[in-house]
Amino acid sequence: MPKFINTLVAMLIVSTISFSQKKDLSPGEFAIYKGLELRSVKYTTDEAKVKEKIQLIQDYVASQDSLKSVHYARAYNYLATLKSYLGSEPDSVSHYAKISFEKHPEWFCKEVIPWQEKSESPDLENVIQPYYLGDSELVLYALMRKFCVQNDWLVEQEKAEEVPSNSEYYDGLKAIEVNSKKETGIFAQVDWESQNRKDEENRVALDELFEAHGFPTRQAVTHDGLVIAFKVLANSHDCEWNKKWIPRIMDHIKEFDSPGIVAYMFDRNFHKEEGRCKDQIAFVEELVEILEPNLVNAMKLNNFLE
Repeated sequence: MPKFINTLVAMLIVSTISFSQKKDLSPGEFAIYKGLELRSVKYTTDEAKVKEKIQLIQDYVASQDSLKSVHYARAYNYLATLKSYLGSEPDSVSHYAKISFEKHPEWFCKEVIPWQEKSESPDLENVIQPYYLGDSELVLYALMRKFCVQNDWLVEQEKAEEVPSNSEYYDGLKAIEVNSKKETGIFAQVDWESQNRKDEENRVALDELFEAHGFPTRQAVTHDGLVIAFKVLANSHDCEWNKKWIPRIMDHIKEFDSPGIVAYMFDRNFHKEEGRCKDQIAFVEELVEILEPNLVNAMKLNNFLE
């Protein structure tokens, strides 16, 4: 096990200083003492303990007349983390995360986002809970990361070049990409009759690839290939076909670098006034039932049912 993980695990099991003994701590410093303890799996399953800690930090923040912005940021991030453990208050998680980010975006970018990445390490599975942004707030997380990188507060790690494990599948998807290029006529207007025909051809081709190889996972076809397959769905006006592919995409949503594009697809399909498939209410209701609550919240599916 890597050295930093040994250190982290050791910190998790060390007794932390109680709140009553540290009345003089800022909320941010208090969060540092208690944060690792509260991310431990054994604590996140104790609802009463989590609620007690939420009340403690809320009372402490309320008792202060003035705090440094970074201390507010730490405190509200801590509250967002705790709220995520309850599982029943997704709006509160988003609310506190946004406040934390707004109070001190530079701190959030340099401290919280890297914690998110570390917490998703396979070596920490069943040791600590993944940080709340990766699961419950996929779209918000992607937007925050983008802002952080743009402001040079988060350095993107160089990614090794992805190589498809199934070159035949990848080549088939690249052929779909070539066929997807829009046909333009006079004055560069899109020839929609031709384009709709191409979209139908691409749906047929993707179905054939799926029958032969299964879902186009990132390992099989790289992120590039995965996005090509997704774009076939994003461009499709065939609601019955879309209903077949949407659950498949949702089963693999964590493989996307930017889950926000999937949320945008839902809006294009099911927007109550302008959605292509706005009459497919029963299908949206089914998705709400079968998907994890965090995904329902991240994709804002309930908005299409109100």
